[in-house]
Order: sequence, then structure tokens, then C-alpha cells
Amino acid sequence: MKILLISTLLLFTSVLYAQKPEYDKKTNKVTLEEVHLFDLERICDHGTNCRFEIFDLSGKKIIRINYKSFNSIVERSKSNPEGTVRYLQFIFLESGQKAEYDSSVIKQKRVANVIVTNKLIQDGVLNLEAMDEFILVNGTEFSERVRL
Repeated sequence: MKILLISTLLLFTSVLYAQKPEYDKKTNKVTLEEVHLFDLERICDHGTNCRFEIFDLSGKKIIRINYKSFNSIVERSKSNPEGTVRYLQFIFLESGQKAEYDSSVIKQKRVANVIVTNKLIQDGVLNLEAMDEFILVNGTEFSERVRL
């Protein structure tokens, strides 16, 4: 029992101190422990009509992320009377593959955290194995829903 308790405590402590990526608004650089990972640019036309462009360390655009939303009768509730569903659509530019990620947040730091947590970029380039897993796990469930 003591071993289980100590193991749980150590795991919890390591999760608390896990590094999160930093985003510099001036340079658009995303870093982790002061190592430059990739560049992230946020482009908004009007209000929530936003997209993110992700560049590898050579400056090549590799991912476009569109912030999307729609209203669904299935999602209506007291706290969400319009039934608004918000998500990020990841488009991997070289392959043309897509995946969708549940998110109501359109902040650069949140997007950077999704990319880092899923290991989509490693050593300054797109990680193809992580990309395939991300697409498989997340799919395109939002765009496949019936929109009312």
C-alpha cells in the first residue's frame, strides 16, 4: 500500500512540474525549456474568425489550424442555449490530411500546447508518426455531424 501511495505521489508531483510551451507574441516563437520548437502565427479577420499557421524551423508552413463553430440542436442546454460547438480543424498541408480537436479556446498558447502534447513537431519538423496517430485518434467527428 505504501508503494502505491508513494508512486501516486511521485506521478502527481511530476505532472505538476511538467513543462508547458511558452509563446512569444513578438516573435511568434514557441519554445520549451528555452529551445525553439516552431513558429505559430494567429490570424483573425473579425472576432472569432481565426486561423493559426504553424511553421517548422526552416520557415516552411506545415500546418494550418482553422477555428470553426456551428450550432447543433443536440448540444442545446441551459448553459448553451444556441447549442454552439467549437473546434479546431488541423490541416496537414503536405499530405492534405485533416483532424479535428475539441476546443473553445482560440489562444496561441493553448494551440501550442496541443501541438507539443501530441508531439506533432519534433526536432523542428513535422513528426509523421505523431501526425498519423493524431489524425486516427481525433478524426473529423465535428464536420461529420448533422448541423441544424
